[in-house]
Amino acid sequence: MKKIFTLALAAAAALGAQAADFVVYEDGALTEGLNVFGWWAAGMDFDANSPDRDDHTFKFNVENKGTDGSMGIFANGETVMTGPLHSATLNFYWVATGSATYTIRLTAETGAEENYTFTVNEENAGMWDATSISVAEKFPTVAAQWNDFTGKGAGYVFSVIASNASPDAAIYFSKIFYSDIDEEWTAPVMPEIPEPASVPAPEYEADDVVSLFGSSYTPACTFGIGSWGQSTRYTVVEIEGREAAQLKSFNYLGWELNEDLDLSDCESMCVDFFPSEETGFGFTPISRGPKEKGYVAPEVKVGEWNSYVVPMSYFSSVVDLSQIFQVKFDQGNKGAQCYIGNVYFVKTTSGIENVSAASEAPARYFRLDGVEMNGQLPAGVYVKLQGEHASKVVVR
Repeated sequence: MKKIFTLALAAAAALGAQAADFVVYEDGALTEGLNVFGWWAAGMDFDANSPDRDDHTFKFNVENKGTDGSMGIFANGETVMTGPLHSATLNFYWVATGSATYTIRLTAETGAEENYTFTVNEENAGMWDATSISVAEKFPTVAAQWNDFTGKGAGYVFSVIASNASPDAAIYFSKIFYSDIDEEWTAPVMPEIPEPASVPAPEYEADDVVSLFGSSYTPACTFGIGSWGQSTRYTVVEIEGREAAQLKSFNYLGWELNEDLDLSDCESMCVDFFPSEETGFGFTPISRGPKEKGYVAPEVKVGEWNSYVVPMSYFSSVVDLSQIFQVKFDQGNKGAQCYIGNVYFVKTTSGIENVSAASEAPARYFRLDGVEMNGQLPAGVYVKLQGEHASKVVVR
């Protein structure tokens, strides 16, 4: 076992002498500028001792005694790459304990993803190995998109997916790097993509809304980003003094609310969305079950704010509005950069204008479909008309 590892180190030293190598992980640390995302049940330690040596390794295992888990390491081609990776060789030195099937996944920001899979069992568990993979041969679609550079040249340059893992399964990496990079290659000049110059400010009074995100209102609760396997990278940025959520490589995004919200007295969900590049967009509140009914935007204009107002009745046929615990945004194309400016819910009693006062006139009540009601009103939402004065009322 030590002899195999010594040979691996010798090979690493020889390859490491090439100035153009791009190192993902080495000696207990990721290269500066890389981002780590735990996709699902990911146990990660970037400064762990390997099973048989007192050295620095990246340990990955499945959390919570599960059998499946995944994580990804993302590289922005504009800032941290030493050269194009489409024709390079991916190298990693590893040892594993227990039994599991591991998949190494590469992705491009423009959407391609491809896998290399190997299995650890009694025959190779506890033995160091050196793996070298040609990107062009094993990941041809990703390589083509990296070469095209429309996705800024990179994406997830190393991802690990474990499946059918035994309780003691873990894999350790001593070094992860790309070699054989074409030093003569020159990146093309990328066109600038539009970015918002400001963020919309809603016109509702604070008492009339339940807010989740935006600078105009105090949020009803905080939330975390769900580990749902999304490619989306989420960052809160400030634009002219107002917050916006910047989404890169947008496919979908999950918010995990820190408490359940009762939105049964709200009449609409409002979202402001700015796509810098062409993409679809949709969203849904999710109640426990889970239960969701996705709204898909019929039109998404690129380079400007799109303001969507969706009646809560659209969701309520499936979603229990009294126990909302998640919100999902989806329909992205995996490569787009976009922004969310505001996410809030308008209460049923808000947004009604007085036509004129006529308090002496008898009150009449109508269902929302226009049918007039007589006698005692059952539970529901109604329009009250008194003279020329209209308002909405809720009967519980």
